[in-house]
Order: sequence, then structure tokens, then C-alpha cells
Amino acid sequence: MDKHKSKEITRADVAALAGVSGMTVSRVLNNSPLVTEDTRRAVLEACRKLKYRPNAFASGLRNKKSLSIGVAVPTFKHTFYGRMLAALETIKLITGAGEPLTVRPIITLFPCSWTPGT
Repeated sequence: MDKHKSKEITRADVAALAGVSGMTVSRVLNNSPLVTEDTRRAVLEACRKLKYRPNAFASGLRNKKSLSIGVAVPTFKHTFYGRMLAALETIKLITGAGEPLTVRPIITLFPCSWTPGT
């Protein structure tokens, strides 16, 4: 393992620091009414100290839903596509819909002999 790569903080790390179970951390993060205010504060403080951020991808797999938006564009050279992606980023930020926009080029998306919709 790379010495310079930092370990991803998990709910188990938060639970250990807060002195609670992983299920309690989950309940706090999901705003369950079953958690006392003192416990909620302890868990949130542990999250803050560890700079914990829930893994949106893992949550999406577990809940079978995602706040991800997939966009396939033919090129990034045309300004239209840049403006479209900027508008999507604005909408995501305003609505709080998931993580900030991440652009990941996908070189081979579809086989050349197949066109969607045909």
C-alpha cells in the first residue's frame, strides 16, 4: 500500500471515536429519532474531527438509488457541452442532489456497430 495514500474514514472509525456502535452512527446520519441528543452530538463531533464524508456510491448501491447523472457527449471541444455541464453542476448545487459534478471521460462507451435508438 502507498505510504502517502490516506486511509478512507469509515463509519466504524466514527463509531470507535464516539464510543458507539456502527448502527448508532447510521441512525445519527439518517436522522433517526431513536438516538439521544447527547449521542447525536458525540457522533457528529466524531464525524467532524475525522472529516468523515459518507460514501455516496456505497449508499447508492445499498439503497438501490443514486443521485448520479450520466451524460455522454461526443466532444468537450464544443462550448455547448461545457455550458450544459456547468448548468447541471448549478442544478446539483442548488438542489443538493449528491456530490459535486465529476467529469470522467469514457473512451469506449458503445460498440461502433450499435447506435442507441436504432
